[in-house]
This record gives sequence, structure tokens and C-alpha cells, in this order.
Amino acid sequence: MKWICRVCGMIIESEVKPLACPLCGVNGDYIVLEKDFKGFPEKLEPKSKENLKAALELEKNATVSYFRYASECEQVGDIETAILFKALARVESGHQQAIRKMLGLLD
Repeated sequence: MKWICRVCGMIIESEVKPLACPLCGVNGDYIVLEKDFKGFPEKLEPKSKENLKAALELEKNATVSYFRYASECEQVGDIETAILFKALARVESGHQQAIRKMLGLLD
């Protein structure tokens, strides 16, 4: 079966509904069968677009910060914490992709 995340648009192939999106991390409540997906809104209200742009900047900053923290942890030999910060950075990158898709910046 093919499922789709209604937040980021990731296609997930699985026999069972995923508990969360592997890309953006959203709860499985936002994952639907691909055949039932109605698509993203074609037009965003101006305030929603403004809020999404602000959120995108926050996600970008968080990603950069988490990678910097990971690097600092690696420099002092704390590899386990560095791995956790890198995982957080990947989640934030997923959020960026979802927002960019909502803003029509990705296909």
C-alpha cells in the first residue's frame, strides 16, 4: 500500500499505516492512503503564507544550530550526544521540506 503524509507529502510504502512520518515526524493521524489524498491547498491566505515563511526561518536556524551542537559534541568526544543532535537536525530538515512544499517552493 502507498500512504502519503498530508503535511510534507512524503510517499510511504507499507502494509500498515505508519505511526509517524519518517521525514517530517508528524503523527500518523496526518498520514492517509495515497488514493484518498486530496492534495495541498492551492492558495494560502496571506497571513498563513507569512506564518509559514517565519516558521521556515525558524526551522533553518534550528537545523544549523543542531548541526553546530553536534560538531561541538564531536570535538569533545561526546559521540552519543552528537548523534542525537544530528537526528534532531534531520527532523528540522524534514520540517523545512514540508514548509517549502506548502509554500510551493518544491515540486
